[in-house]
Amino acid sequence: MKLILNGGGEGNQVKSARELLNSLIDHSKKILYIPLAWVDSDYDSCLEFMTGELSDVDCTGIEMVRSGEEIVNKNLSDYACIYIGGGNTYKLLSELKSTGAFDKIKDYLINDGIVYGGSAGAIIFGKDLDSCNTDDDNEVGLIDNTGFDMINGYSLLCHYTSRDSERTLLGKNYLLELSKTKPVYAIPEEDSIFIDGDDISFIGDRPYYIFNDGKIEKYYITPVIETERLILKRALLSDYLKVYEYDFTKLRNINDEFEFVKLDPKRVDGFDEIYEESFDWIVYLKDGMMPISNIVADRERKDINSIELAFNTHPLYWRNGYTSEAIIGIMRFLFNNGYDNIICGYDEGNFKSKGIGEKLGFIPYEVKENSWVKDGVSITSYITILSKKRFNELYN
Repeated sequence: MKLILNGGGEGNQVKSARELLNSLIDHSKKILYIPLAWVDSDYDSCLEFMTGELSDVDCTGIEMVRSGEEIVNKNLSDYACIYIGGGNTYKLLSELKSTGAFDKIKDYLINDGIVYGGSAGAIIFGKDLDSCNTDDDNEVGLIDNTGFDMINGYSLLCHYTSRDSERTLLGKNYLLELSKTKPVYAIPEEDSIFIDGDDISFIGDRPYYIFNDGKIEKYYITPVIETERLILKRALLSDYLKVYEYDFTKLRNINDEFEFVKLDPKRVDGFDEIYEESFDWIVYLKDGMMPISNIVADRERKDINSIELAFNTHPLYWRNGYTSEAIIGIMRFLFNNGYDNIICGYDEGNFKSKGIGEKLGFIPYEVKENSWVKDGVSITSYITILSKKRFNELYN
């Protein structure tokens, strides 16, 4: 089963989702297009739009259905994938269930099928449609609004934060209350959820949100960044273990402690997990794809619109400029995505981190005396800062 659930975007907004779809399908087959969510049944205009939308997806054509009965009578394995478009979610689910197409699509998916759903076509794959009550009217009188339930028991809301602030606030307040009884993913138009068997991941370039137990959590999608010599991306735990071969706490020269001691692998457990409001990259050498460093951006400060960088590089790859090259690439991404400042800290004695920051153009910002204690000695921490303006002067 491979399922791409998009937040309702189009064109360049969802280019990454279409590229993913193109990488999955059999290019010798047609795409089966289901426009049944469209409210006025003007399906010819839907097909015209979709022909342009999927022009960069390599297939032999797009075949459209106009009813659920047509779906039931087709051999779905004859198609490269199924593409289910947006509109009214209740209308779509009602048509699929009343005709038996719902079960047909579910069987297709379970048997290694590929489905792309956008907006309403994505929401139906959640636990139920309660999540979209503020977006869609149930004009068809659908009673059983349970969906395909393909997202680990979560319901789904699309277009979240992509509309005006009033609409976003309405959705937020509703989902906070709803999530007291059921969890919900809320994604913007640029983002997609990719379900590959039992694995669930997010692609896109805007934050997505999880509503659960009456609370909201905001998550960032770590993008792939390429520099002259490096590839930066999310990684599996096995690559974190390679980067953290040595105990990094003993390599910072704090309190004159500097020694190469192998790190207990158990201390790396959880490093590969996705944390709220955090970007997390493993840095790879292009030549051989060896993981050499880990760089995290998190701990936003709203007062100066900043985010903080922390990094650790395997000792074998010190003094080659790799860390600086990776950080410059990350800073360019962060500044292009709305931050005004980037901060970076180091502790008293850690001359390596201090030197990297100075080389990159960071300047002193804050001093935190007696920040923490090591072996009975109080340690001072230093915070440095680099503004977007200064970054552009140095690197653009």
